[in-house]
Amino acid sequence: MQLDDDELAALREIAEHNRYDFFEVISFGKKIPTELKSARDGSLYVLSAQNRIRKVRVGEVLVCRLGRVRGEWRLMMDQGVGMYRPSAKDKSRMRKDFPVLDSQVVWRELVL
Repeated sequence: MQLDDDELAALREIAEHNRYDFFEVISFGKKIPTELKSARDGSLYVLSAQNRIRKVRVGEVLVCRLGRVRGEWRLMMDQGVGMYRPSAKDKSRMRKDFPVLDSQVVWRELVL
């Protein structure tokens, strides 16, 4: 299997721009983009139009990985683990008790 330059660039972009986190669903629907907000720092991510999440509700928190592909954010897994409307205590624990994983640091520590 041989990858062309465009495919290699897309893979490089995913490796450099991805995030595994707790994401709250801000908007969702057939005619509106899916918007996810990081429960840790409030960063907002708009998913590409063709990257829809199935059976999700506004207010739900998903644990999943997002990656940027050709300038658009996409889910890097079929479906994340969801929590419907977690309590304020749960959201506080998401921010404080779980480490933020930097993919570049993980790569250096585990692979190199």
